Amino acid sequence: MQPDQGYSSSASPHTGSRRGNSEYLDSASDNTGRTYSIERRPHPGERETIVSASTYAPPDYNCPFCRIARSDFSGRVIGGAEADVLRTPDVTAFVGSHWWPRNEGSVIVIPNAHFESIFDLPAEAAAQIHRVAQRVAVAMSHVYRCDGISTRQHNGPGGGQEVWHYHLHVLPRWRNDRLYERTPERYRAPPDERAHRAALLREHLDSNRA
Repeated sequence: MQPDQGYSSSASPHTGSRRGNSEYLDSASDNTGRTYSIERRPHPGERETIVSASTYAPPDYNCPFCRIARSDFSGRVIGGAEADVLRTPDVTAFVGSHWWPRNEGSVIVIPNAHFESIFDLPAEAAAQIHRVAQRVAVAMSHVYRCDGISTRQHNGPGGGQEVWHYHLHVLPRWRNDRLYERTPERYRAPPDERAHRAALLREHLDSNRA
């Protein structure tokens, strides 16, 4: 599958947080002791200011989503290229390794550059992620013939984040599927089923390329 074209990002995996061209005004801490750098508002024509939170990831964190972004499927990364749905220069979408019982075939969308959470994510990266998520959602609705689509995104341990790399879940929905009640019932999807769902979504995306 050939990558789609997108905007050119200078960020790369494992680079940690990116910040704009703002000057720091002050800092603050929350009740966990984490420090936030609060930056000034940009002048007209400047890039958007980001409020950046310090990391929850350990210093030696070997980010699995960074490895997926660069197509490194060795070690503990679950799955391989057969789970890929869509790749652009800046974003990767793949069928997730864990499924909810009535919402099989969900997709995870990640920035290829490493941003831990929404606190670090530049607006232009967020826009690219949501463009890909929209394309995946349209493909999913046609291929799965589901009743609807939900997106979910988590930040920090209190927010349910499990991988310290920003990611957006795109999930097929069915009436009365009780998705939000059934998280404890998630299971690891068989690799052949992940590959099959990914192939169906890729086929639809390739045949409806803009």
